[in-house]
Amino acid sequence: MGRRIAKWIAIATLWALVLAYTIGAATLAVRHHREQTVKQVEIHTADCSESGTPTDESRIREWLVADGVETIGAPIDSVDIRRIRRMITRNGFIDDADIYVSYGGTLHIDIRERQPMMRLLVDGYNLYITEECFLFSAPEASAHYTPIVTGSYRPLFGPSFEGDVTLLIDSLRAASAERVKQIGKEKNALYKREDSLRLIRRDIRDSRIKKGWFENKRDFRARAERHKAERKRNLRYYDGLLRDTKRAIDAVTARQDAERERMRRIEEQHDDFPRLVAFVEWLGKDDFWRAEIVQIVAETTSYGTIDVTLIPRSGDFKILLGELDAPRQKLDRLMSFYHNGLNHTGWNRYKTINLRYNNQVVCTE
Repeated sequence: MGRRIAKWIAIATLWALVLAYTIGAATLAVRHHREQTVKQVEIHTADCSESGTPTDESRIREWLVADGVETIGAPIDSVDIRRIRRMITRNGFIDDADIYVSYGGTLHIDIRERQPMMRLLVDGYNLYITEECFLFSAPEASAHYTPIVTGSYRPLFGPSFEGDVTLLIDSLRAASAERVKQIGKEKNALYKREDSLRLIRRDIRDSRIKKGWFENKRDFRARAERHKAERKRNLRYYDGLLRDTKRAIDAVTARQDAERERMRRIEEQHDDFPRLVAFVEWLGKDDFWRAEIVQIVAETTSYGTIDVTLIPRSGDFKILLGELDAPRQKLDRLMSFYHNGLNHTGWNRYKTINLRYNNQVVCTE
């Protein structure tokens, strides 16, 4: 019995020592952390020479200084990581940043960059676009090389828009569906009114009078004629109310249809933008066309659709590509015309080469 008690006392003592050591070590670690200061800042980002984005290490350090962020020499606990992240991600080229301070006092800033694929530089717009159709404003003094789209093209988003175009169209679609639903609620009262008017009209139409016991035939006929005339007037009156109600219902339906048509046009306009992005992306990956096309001009037609013109490096002509339906096939026809036509007729003979028509290459001098 005594040995068992001694054993339990030894175990309890051991655990007490372990707990005391743990508490002591934690206390010392917390105290050390509070007394620790930032000794260095390490910034990891994509190779600027490879990505072309202006977010190299020196630029990030300039932002930290310009924003008055305390780093080297500042207590670890005073480093405002959220402020640093907000400051860094204000630059559209930066997708996100992982920021933390290591136990040894190193402030780590690991940056994930966006890779713009094209630049939209039309009237009032100066935006970079990624392959995923994410848009952000071109930072001042940015020199990232991408194909540039110019012209009078007007996308569905405003010049100050930043974000995912797909999410934008989803929100517009949801808002439009909600408007159609809210407009449709106006029909409920109109349908009730229509049903009520139909019941009243049916009662009027089916109403009859009976000859009284002591009423003579002449008086009954006169009363019947008056009833008939009154019923006719009432039917005409309620027929008018029903027509007015039907017109009101049709007007609400027309507003719903107009909203649906408006959304359909927006979706058509939206569909043009991903097609433009995909086309520019394809141009950038094709060795020949990447070198041949020096300018992409996009216009918005009177129908709201996109119309694209390409300015080539070879020759003194414009390539009228038109809408972005099967653009690769159009450029395949142009390539064939380059080899079988222009090589024989000369590269400066034509002013325009029109690829808008199916399976045709139409040239004008």
